[in-house]
Amino acid sequence: MAIGSLGALHPFLARTLAQRGASASETAAILTLFPLGFLSAGLLWGYLTDRSERPERWLRGAACLAALSSIVAAMTDNWVIVVVSFALLALSRAPMIPLVDALTVAALDQGAAEYGRVRMWGSVCFAAMVFGVGTQIDQVVDTPLLINALLLSLCALWTWSLPQAKFQARLAGFSELRSVFKDKKVAAVIGLGGLLGTMHAAYDFLFSLYMAELGAPTSYATAAFIGGLTVEVTVMGLSGWLLRRIGAVGMMRLAIWVCIPRFLITGAVEDPLLITAVQFTHGVTFGAFWMGAIAWLSDNVPEQARNSAQSALMASAAGLGPLVMLLSATTLEGTGALRGLFLLAAGVAVVAAFWVQVAFKSPKGESKNPLNI
Repeated sequence: MAIGSLGALHPFLARTLAQRGASASETAAILTLFPLGFLSAGLLWGYLTDRSERPERWLRGAACLAALSSIVAAMTDNWVIVVVSFALLALSRAPMIPLVDALTVAALDQGAAEYGRVRMWGSVCFAAMVFGVGTQIDQVVDTPLLINALLLSLCALWTWSLPQAKFQARLAGFSELRSVFKDKKVAAVIGLGGLLGTMHAAYDFLFSLYMAELGAPTSYATAAFIGGLTVEVTVMGLSGWLLRRIGAVGMMRLAIWVCIPRFLITGAVEDPLLITAVQFTHGVTFGAFWMGAIAWLSDNVPEQARNSAQSALMASAAGLGPLVMLLSATTLEGTGALRGLFLLAAGVAVVAAFWVQVAFKSPKGESKNPLNI
């Protein structure tokens, strides 16, 4: 329900705000609230959760505040209240997904090996909401706001049924957290999340507009989103098998290497059908990376600091990365500018590929294939 609310709101929010009378600058300012929320509140909330013996209470509080702010945003036409409501939504929803990730891994008998089979339902709901809201928005402009509020309200109610998580009694202090983040490999995973977020922000925020610029019908962008999410669900369902076969680092490395041809083709060719087809690899470039990163952090970060580490990964991937790409987008003007952003994403993928090779260089003779997986 939490991830489904993202699918209901974010792909359509700019359009809904415009139809409500927001200017381009007002719409951009509201969209920027969400990555800023991940950068600020997500990190703080993760740390406070690690200092708590009842992390599910923090999730419950975040979900209730997110639901309340969403209801207010959907029910009012006052722009001041709308902006304040979206600011509160950005601050409260930022920690929800990393908290659910950490609680899920803690609750499962096999931990990260089973995580993908739970997380894939978020992607299923995301895809269903993209399709469902997309078919109704022409009839009811506020459909994204209403469905987002409904899903977050259900999510808040659902948190009251969660079992108490079993975390270590000794909680991480600031000095322990600092030592965790000083670990070069932990920093590398979080940094890779930021690079991945930079690349995917071009797709998440601007792909539909790019396809329209190429003269493709709306159905092409819809097919790209649904196809990519279908592959993503499959990858997440197979994550346990993939972890056993190539490991957490192998999954991250595979995702990043696939990013290079994906974004290069997206920016370099002019055939909308080929561009649509290559977006199906989103299920690998995002799904495999996220499964690998969560599994790696679960195995290598002390349990009492895991919420903070996963919140930092989310802040980097959903906060810092998108901000970099959106700021880059504001510097480009004219026809063909969006093509340049996707080529920029391909360049970022090359940097990320080099980064992951250096950060997780295998001992000599350990790997038997060119991707070191």
